[in-house]
Amino acid sequence: FNIRARDINYPGEPDKIGFFNIPAFCKIKIYTERGDLIETLEHTDGSGDEYWNSLTSSRQIVASGVYIAYFEVTRDYVDSSSGKMLYKKGDNTFRKFIIIR
Repeated sequence: FNIRARDINYPGEPDKIGFFNIPAFCKIKIYTERGDLIETLEHTDGSGDEYWNSLTSSRQIVASGVYIAYFEVTRDYVDSSSGKMLYKKGDNTFRKFIIIR
């Protein structure tokens, strides 16, 4: 996320960050580089996209820095056309991202 691009990315929502190509049903926990949990998002709409307004659970805007997103699947998800299981409950992964203000 680069603050200089905020008017281009999501007009009217300057601090919005998108997570794309994520499991349809998952929990997203956002941590500081030190490991402090600052926000938890419940992704339950069945899409592959979730958005975050860059606020902590205490309603403070996050500062520049490295952050860690932890994604954990909250329910099994099967592809309706092929019957193949795409995500199994409990599957998880970490991703790092940077915010520059």
